[in-house]
Amino acid sequence: MSPIETKFFELFLLHLGESTVFALVAVALISALRPRKAKSRYLFLQLAMLKFLVPVGAFVALTLSSASTASNGLNELIALTVSTPSDYVASQASGGWWFFLLGGWIGGILCMGISHTIGLLRVRKLIADSAVPHPDLAKRIENILSQTGVASASRLSVLISKTFTSIGVAGFFRPRLIINATFLEALSDEELLAAFKHELAHIERRDNFWRVLHSLSVAIFWFHPLVWFVRHGLRQESELACDEVALMQGESPESYATCLLKAASYQVQYKSAWVTAFTAKSLKNRVRKIVNFKNGKESKMKIWAMHLIAICVVGFFAAASTQLYALEEASQPEVYDLKDLDTHPKPVHQVRPEYPENLKENGISGWVKLEWIIDSNGNVLRPRAVESSLRAFEQPAVEAILKSKWQPGTIKGKAVSVRVRQRMDFKP
Repeated sequence: MSPIETKFFELFLLHLGESTVFALVAVALISALRPRKAKSRYLFLQLAMLKFLVPVGAFVALTLSSASTASNGLNELIALTVSTPSDYVASQASGGWWFFLLGGWIGGILCMGISHTIGLLRVRKLIADSAVPHPDLAKRIENILSQTGVASASRLSVLISKTFTSIGVAGFFRPRLIINATFLEALSDEELLAAFKHELAHIERRDNFWRVLHSLSVAIFWFHPLVWFVRHGLRQESELACDEVALMQGESPESYATCLLKAASYQVQYKSAWVTAFTAKSLKNRVRKIVNFKNGKESKMKIWAMHLIAICVVGFFAAASTQLYALEEASQPEVYDLKDLDTHPKPVHQVRPEYPENLKENGISGWVKLEWIIDSNGNVLRPRAVESSLRAFEQPAVEAILKSKWQPGTIKGKAVSVRVRQRMDFKP
């Protein structure tokens, strides 16, 4: 692997470990302290999921690394340039596991992206195929929405569908309430009011928008079972939290549970990650919580304790990454310039660079100015192309330097690391 690839892999593993521990702590806190409210459990699962998108420790390590390399006048994170993407693939394929691991990860992200895109297109088709309710039905819906006590309910766009499962909310920034026509006729006004309050709670909580970020985390970390577990928990707690909102607004647990049972008995099924639908998934658990619902207050001490522990976990990883970086810097030997040495390094083994075939056939010559470090053991570190007449020459030049072996330079008889700059010419 090149230096930039090695650095990326190290930072990625740091972030993955940090996020995994944070998620495990969040799940453990929920299991140990058992918050009464679903919205409290949802909050900590939400933080665990979003933590996968916020690389705190990696950012701290990268910032400190950038500051240090800038002060040394040497940027260690400069990528080696190649002439075309196919050249890069050809050069990396010989690198073994790193290239195939990266390819598998990106392939998984693309598959997840295609799946989500198909889901979004299905939602657009669902909205396009739905229709506005006829005047009498629209009047009934308007009257019931006015009883929810939500100011924005009067401006909510309501659509009737023959293919949707029951009732749900579609859309991220301009949500629409979609209701199955047959399901709507099966509900009494009291049951429909309870269903409306549930779906309006989804809108107020912006659950569809948060699902986008959850899906982004799953797409990037599709290989991580804990990410899938947290997302499943988020969807369950989201439904339970909206159940709690409806019940806290005075809805009868009996009528609410009846509405849920009618949704479960309805035959039409429409599954989509982008629609918060009023379905009866995990029916037994939801009905049990609805019937046993008690409108009590959450313990503030318990919630503060959970927040404090979560903050401490993030702070621990940020401090740990800083400490690791400091130890790494302390272990790095000092790098000298050639003018500081008593004896200069001498080549023990050199490799002729591979001349790009298309340039050689056309008689095109060129040059590359290189910079690298020869350590006290004569090994080549961090080679990079500083300047070139043609970018196609840069990769072969760097690869040739990487394969070379040197007798190290010395100061007062002691082998030291030295920065070397040299021009390499290509002549057909």
